[in-house]
Amino acid sequence: MSDVGIGSWVERRARFAPDDQALRHGSTTRTYAELAERIRRLANGFRARGVSRGDRVAWLGPNHPAFLETLFAAASLGAVTTPLNHRLDAREVEAILLDASPSLAVVDPSLGGLPTGRIRTTLTGSYARQSDYAGNPNRYTADYWLLEGAATLGGLTATAGFEDLGASGGRALTSFQTPLATLHRFNGWADKFLTTPPDGLRDYYLSLGRTFTPSHALPALQASLAWHAFTSDRLVRAYGQEWDAQLGFRVHRTRFLVKYASYDADRFGADTDKFWFQIEWSL
Repeated sequence: MSDVGIGSWVERRARFAPDDQALRHGSTTRTYAELAERIRRLANGFRARGVSRGDRVAWLGPNHPAFLETLFAAASLGAVTTPLNHRLDAREVEAILLDASPSLAVVDPSLGGLPTGRIRTTLTGSYARQSDYAGNPNRYTADYWLLEGAATLGGLTATAGFEDLGASGGRALTSFQTPLATLHRFNGWADKFLTTPPDGLRDYYLSLGRTFTPSHALPALQASLAWHAFTSDRLVRAYGQEWDAQLGFRVHRTRFLVKYASYDADRFGADTDKFWFQIEWSL
């Protein structure tokens, strides 16, 4: 057997001392030969499910020989075991799984499967005021309001919100501006409102996002759908509506992202459709 780090430890020991005791757990004992055989069978099962070099295999459970078998079986394939503390609550487990994006999760039967958790709710509110400064030729004061609520159950998150970038007198550049805002985080992805219109902007939005249970076919699969209704802040005129959709997944060190935006103009701008395909590779 070739040296594959800790993945070969038990197998090598089994060749020299197959009948020596490898571990004891309660009344259960395993020799190195028995442990090596169990690890080989588990590794074959992992391989059949598509686990390969560079993947992560999550373990959720108490101290048990199965954890060691998972650790060595994954390592023999060049994969890495990601252990999770079984005392963590569902929210913490979900956060770790989302961050680690394992290709496979091994769960101790006593836990009854991965925790789906309870519905979690968050409420966010923001207020700001913007006004002219120093030599700015535009004299104005504009307010900003944001109210957003979200509910999450398992990997599904629903969000509803209202954002108001206020207007002052209706002249150019006298509405609330956000030149340093993160693109595609606010006001849709069609980029119609990178500069706030003179009469301001109100954005009523709904979104639904889903993080799917990791699988080897499409690990770290995430999808989202959002709808925006845009109006002016001053005089309350309809600007238009927009749909945004996104699908992303990771394969080993490469992440693929597909995005689509469709803006249906009413009294601002023109109908716009945009499509993105993005590939990211990490070391």
